[in-house]
Amino acid sequence: MRSIAPLAEQADYISGRKKLAELEARHSQAVEREHRARRKLRAEVSVLRTAAAADDDRQRLEADRRAALELAKGGRMATQSPANEVAAALEEQRLLQTLIVEARTELQLLVDRLSYEARSRLAGEIAAAKKRVAESFVEWQNARAALDEIPAALRAAGYPTWNADVVA
Repeated sequence: MRSIAPLAEQADYISGRKKLAELEARHSQAVEREHRARRKLRAEVSVLRTAAAADDDRQRLEADRRAALELAKGGRMATQSPANEVAAALEEQRLLQTLIVEARTELQLLVDRLSYEARSRLAGEIAAAKKRVAESFVEWQNARAALDEIPAALRAAGYPTWNADVVA
């Protein structure tokens, strides 16, 4: 039988898997972007409440220090409001989910096509193997019929057939 190139080594398949992985990674980034925006939104609401409740400079200074600490921990000043960032991240996720479904569908169609092509290249070998199976089945049937004829011949000659299978 001929060697069959593994599906995982097919250039189109590798490209399709890479495209799908990139889309899934972008989707994960959009989810993280949404989570960051939601955390920032909660922090802003907290800071606004704290600032509104602060009656003296000491409380405002503490709120400013907390905000500065958040920035120092890796936070960033958003150019748009966190609420808009959440909405944008959700929309990006929705679009990416659609693209991921399309990429998965394209990849499955590609796998189906590559599988068909591989089977087509082996069609001659498949046909020959099927022919050998059919021939061996016919041979088996003929042998089985000959085996069944032996007890019948023994009975016709007047011999008991309980030990007909012992004939070697």
